[in-house]
Amino acid sequence: MVQTSEHNSRTRLIFMGEAQLADGFSLIGFETWPDPSFDEVEKFVRDLIVRRQNVFLVVDRRIANAELPSIMRIRKEGGHIVVTPVPPLNTPDTFHMQIDDRLQAIFAATGTQSHSQS
Repeated sequence: MVQTSEHNSRTRLIFMGEAQLADGFSLIGFETWPDPSFDEVEKFVRDLIVRRQNVFLVVDRRIANAELPSIMRIRKEGGHIVVTPVPPLNTPDTFHMQIDDRLQAIFAATGTQSHSQS
């Protein structure tokens, strides 16, 4: 089931993932795809690529970690679609992004701390 929210932005705001997270994203104006199958994600994202729509696409960890060809293509090529993962509601502290490792390596090489001290 697809739920959509009307918005006047030229960039589509879309969340695909866990139904509980989808509820929150729909409240702030995102189009939501609660608990989509990988096939549904692939088909939809391929269509976004073909249509060259500007999209801010938020996905849950299950989708982000699935290494779907369309998502991997967007990450490799960049362009009109931005994809970002979000942590699950039940274990937000276990969330880790690939950029975290790259940033840590850069900061370690320069001798800089990657977080502020309080």
